[in-house]
Amino acid sequence: MSNIKMDRKTAARIRRDGGVVTLDPFYFWNQKKDKGPVDTVVQVGTPAETAAYTRYQFEDISVYVHERLQLKKELRLFLHGFGPFEHLNCAGVRRFSKPQKTANAVS
Repeated sequence: MSNIKMDRKTAARIRRDGGVVTLDPFYFWNQKKDKGPVDTVVQVGTPAETAAYTRYQFEDISVYVHERLQLKKELRLFLHGFGPFEHLNCAGVRRFSKPQKTANAVS
């Protein structure tokens, strides 16, 4: 993966909530997980078990990406919605693709 991008408002919100974001795969129908994830769940916070995650760094924000997610060239985090209904979302994750290991991780 080459880049993580987010605007100032998104970065400020993540910093306020602890400075850590976790991206997990979401499987709606396919519980066997052989066709890859359908979507991505974005959560603020550190995963309970970090062994299955790769950690990336954006300034002072840590982004944990599950090993079953395949990222495109650029991962973009952004806030979606307005007012009290704002939530964190992402773009740049391949859907319905088998997982691959990534190499440029921060230890």
